Amino acid sequence: RFEKDAAVQREIQKSADEIQQLKNTASSLRGELESLRFEKDAAVQREIQKSADEIQQLKNTVSSLRGELEKFT
Repeated sequence: RFEKDAAVQREIQKSADEIQQLKNTASSLRGELESLRFEKDAAVQREIQKSADEIQQLKNTVSSLRGELEKFT
C-alpha cells in the first residue's frame, strides 16, 4: 500500500513538473513572439520613413527642375 501511494505521488510530481515546464515554454514562446512582433513593426516603420524620405527628395528634385525649366521659358 505504501509503495503504491509513493508511486502515485511520484507520478503526480512528474505531471506537476511537466506542467510547469510547459508553462515556462509557453511563456518563453510568448515573449519571443512579442519581441518578433515589435521588431517587425519597427522594420515596417523604418520602411515607411524611407519611402516618405524618398518621396520628399523626388518632390524637391521636381521642384528644382521646374525652376530651372522656367528660366529657359
